[in-house]
Amino acid sequence: PMKKRGRCQGSMTVEMAILFPVIFFTILGMLYLCIIKYQNIAAGTAAMRAAARGAACWDKLGGDGAWDFQTLEGEESGGGLLVAANYSEHDPYRYILDTKSEKRLANIQAYARWLVEGNPSVMGEDAGSKEPVVTKTGNILQKYVTVSITKRYTNPFEDVMAQVGLSAPDEAVITASAPLNTPAEFIRNASFIYDLVKGDGYKGG
Repeated sequence: PMKKRGRCQGSMTVEMAILFPVIFFTILGMLYLCIIKYQNIAAGTAAMRAAARGAACWDKLGGDGAWDFQTLEGEESGGGLLVAANYSEHDPYRYILDTKSEKRLANIQAYARWLVEGNPSVMGEDAGSKEPVVTKTGNILQKYVTVSITKRYTNPFEDVMAQVGLSAPDEAVITASAPLNTPAEFIRNASFIYDLVKGDGYKGG
């Protein structure tokens, strides 16, 4: 009986020696995937915030340095505030001929970059993510501000995870869009153009 018990204990030790690394690295790989998922969600939040705020403040973003990125020491907020805009940046016909569109997009890009840089990065360190891409899309009736953020990761456990059947993407593209609030201005601008085409003496009918 003693010999049999010793053989059982020895076999359990061998089995644990084989299974423990597999279990350990499987848990480690799943933890890594969860962290990557979290960081992608944080990047998605930054993309949504940049798109929504850029669309809402579109008319105020035509100048240089539209955002104040100074963060007060010891405060959780304080950066990313709009700088007081002058009247020249509030072009009333910017949706007919938006000559400052590129400047507005560049300012939204700077805001998105600032938000992304504030995101935490733990494990799977950021491997040189690309600059946020900001575009203005849509048609004559409705315009959208679209922000795309590309996150790249270096997976230190790639080979080990592959042995247990797990894999993690090394790049993720997160995109968010927000509509420009243009309907009222579009109607006004369309009426303005209509009056110009028909002439001052046009009475309708």
